Amino acid sequence: MEQLPKEMLAFILSKLDGISLVKAQRVCKLWYDIIHSFERHFYIWLLTCLKEIPLNNIVELTEIWDLLLLREVNLLSECKRLPWTYWRDIYAEYNRCELIRTREHYLTELCYYQQSGQVTSLALRDPKLYISDYQLLSGHEDGSVLCWNNIDDCPECSLLHKHHRVITDICVTTSGKTVEDLMSGENDSIVITSSQDTKVIINNMTTGQSTSVSHYSKQVNTVSCFGLLFLAGGNGNILLGQPVWEITLEKNYRDLHIEKAYKLYGHESSVITSVAVWQNRIRITQVLAGDDIGYLYSWKLNTDNENKSHDHQLVMANLGSTIKQILFRGELIICLTADGIIHVSTNSKDFKTYNVYSSLQKIPECIAVRGPLFVIGTKAVKFWLIDKATWPN
Repeated sequence: MEQLPKEMLAFILSKLDGISLVKAQRVCKLWYDIIHSFERHFYIWLLTCLKEIPLNNIVELTEIWDLLLLREVNLLSECKRLPWTYWRDIYAEYNRCELIRTREHYLTELCYYQQSGQVTSLALRDPKLYISDYQLLSGHEDGSVLCWNNIDDCPECSLLHKHHRVITDICVTTSGKTVEDLMSGENDSIVITSSQDTKVIINNMTTGQSTSVSHYSKQVNTVSCFGLLFLAGGNGNILLGQPVWEITLEKNYRDLHIEKAYKLYGHESSVITSVAVWQNRIRITQVLAGDDIGYLYSWKLNTDNENKSHDHQLVMANLGSTIKQILFRGELIICLTADGIIHVSTNSKDFKTYNVYSSLQKIPECIAVRGPLFVIGTKAVKFWLIDKATWPN
């Protein structure tokens, strides 16, 4: 290799995958300089991300929602506006799976006031381009939603907002849709929480402003969001319909406004136990809802269609038991039912079933997916990490 011309060596190194590039940088100063030149001038980490990471995962990690709507040529030119270090960090985040599985594990104990009661829901706010630290959000029995900062060092806790009853679900999104929003700093973090008190609270963590939705007459069980669209599911949704809400922020003051974007009908059950929403590359927003008798419903909403009322839902499957949780990423749908079965579909049609109890001898309580990681939480105060090489198989 030492006898090769520098141009030939650069050509060979340019063909490496991302993990190999990181290792090659440590070989010698010449290789480091060549690869660093790739980083600074040839967008090597952006190209590696687009080549090795599915676009749905890129959108999930970056939270730049409009990337799904761009054509390939426009996608590349738009992403080039972000610094190369950003795409290096996105690639590292996606490949954190191997690090998480093999590194030494440690626990951070978080202590809070006992009057808040037990933790009933959790969500993690990721660091972005202008945010340096993770934040943990926890919902509690007394209706408190707490925000934890510096969770890796010296945890600090503050009250974000409070419901009147038990928190049932938390989701986090961002107001920025485009690369321009991210670079300009107009990318507020928005927390949406549901509760047994029938209200949904929307809180802008960046400005401290909040508002609430009082549409529901009974307890709200679950909430899900994609970009600035969100929906909630609860008891007694049939007569009122199931709204899909849209968050808008005024440019100057960033005041929160909530409007009904769509209204969905067609449920057979009055108890919606789980919901999920995702958008594809042709501006079709798909909504999934699961109920207490095991039906999984689907609506496809055309964002360019003026008709905002949708009566024609598709019953995708009857999973045989209460659907506790739905994870939705593009063509990938993962459902956890109350009988401890995980149902996986990669084509939105056929579902494969996996009996978690027979495999782990533990009862699954919740599931989560992030990039290549799939996590199963169990009653035995344990969680199980499954890497991209083995799931969903």
